[in-house]
Amino acid sequence: MNESSGAQSAARLREAFDASFAVPFSPADDGTLDLLLARVASEIVAIPARETAGIRRCPPLTLLPSGNPALCGIAGVRGTLVAVYSLASLANLGPAPSSGGWIVACAGDPSAALLFEALVGHARVGNHAIKAPSTTTGEHGRAVTGEVVQIEGVTRSLLRVPPLLETLRQTAPGGAEI
Repeated sequence: MNESSGAQSAARLREAFDASFAVPFSPADDGTLDLLLARVASEIVAIPARETAGIRRCPPLTLLPSGNPALCGIAGVRGTLVAVYSLASLANLGPAPSSGGWIVACAGDPSAALLFEALVGHARVGNHAIKAPSTTTGEHGRAVTGEVVQIEGVTRSLLRVPPLLETLRQTAPGGAEI
């Protein structure tokens, strides 16, 4: 191999490597769903990881006057102002946490994050573990309406982020952005 063909080969490899970062990440659908397990009010719920854009401890919140009881305030996250909403309020599980906790950034909407009390863990389930919307009995004997998922024999509410954001958009005064 001469020096010129080696340089061309290295240039092609470099171009292919650089181009691979321009393609959006798309996980293969292998029939499983990764879930974040979060304590929301007194319940442990499941949130599809692919519907989130990140998770972190809740930064200090600046309270705002609002007619929306789910709005906890705004926070600075990576140099951007983010509206923080109570996942407990949005899912009708109870009042918003008074302080602290975790926030999950919403995939597809960098201006919104959902606040919950504690990150409990992670689970990977097969798509067969997700049950269609219905009313069933959850972990504490509470009636759960909506999609549920079976995780190690326990029925948990499956909270989908896009419908929660759509609920916020519909309740915003004058159709304002959330």
